[in-house]
Amino acid sequence: MPDPIANCSPEAVIDAIEGNLIDASVALGRTEDGVVFRGSDVTWVYTGYPALSRVMRARFATEEAEDRVAEIAECFRQWNAPVAWVIGPSSFPPELGDHLRESGFATSEIWLGMAIDLIDLPKPSIPGSLRIELVTEKEQLQAWTTLSTEMWTGNATEGALSIFSPENAGGDPRCRYYIGYVNGKAVVRGMACVRGETAGLYWINAKPEFAEEGYDVALAIRALSDARDSGARMGVMPVRSHSTLAQRLGFKPYCQFNIYAWPASPPKVPVC
Repeated sequence: MPDPIANCSPEAVIDAIEGNLIDASVALGRTEDGVVFRGSDVTWVYTGYPALSRVMRARFATEEAEDRVAEIAECFRQWNAPVAWVIGPSSFPPELGDHLRESGFATSEIWLGMAIDLIDLPKPSIPGSLRIELVTEKEQLQAWTTLSTEMWTGNATEGALSIFSPENAGGDPRCRYYIGYVNGKAVVRGMACVRGETAGLYWINAKPEFAEEGYDVALAIRALSDARDSGARMGVMPVRSHSTLAQRLGFKPYCQFNIYAWPASPPKVPVC
């Protein structure tokens, strides 16, 4: 069993990881056509665009699970919106994955839920000429959004700019967006979702030609340091199983998320 963090039991850390992921995801549903449902037994988000919709923390009664999965899946079919169903540590019943496959979902990938006590955060070290800024202007947010396009297929940039606009996720008070520049050129970006004593890291991406420069680590430390200065005590992060960023920052694994995607053969599901 992993160690406690900031006087929180391992079970409380796992709950914080899952809860922060939900908070970060809910921000994506603030668009004009977006829908956010936060019920007692499930949370789901439709972004209004053909990307980034997801279902989380489903806790269905065993006898109702099959019907509830089919009901939610039908909503996204009506919207013709690809969706990722995140089975996390609190999801129930154990047969949930079977019901998803029966509704046309397919196993996509595994995310690891990682965490760190912010007291143990490495000291900031800014490599080379990197300049990291907190995004405060619309033009910066547009540069942040278009720096990485891994979550978009086809001509979907307009949707990305809408989802992350200042009126939508870009203006969510829980979300702090950061962008790093080298010689005036945007090269790395990331976001921290800060609520209470927990700060989650998401969307950490460096341009491929700068992937080995350590810019992603520097930006992550800046975001977590700012969160710690404002009262956060724990950092959390969902990452793909092959990612090394969390380990380089000193994060440790606490739980696992199994991702199911509909349609069954979509592009790789982005880690929000």
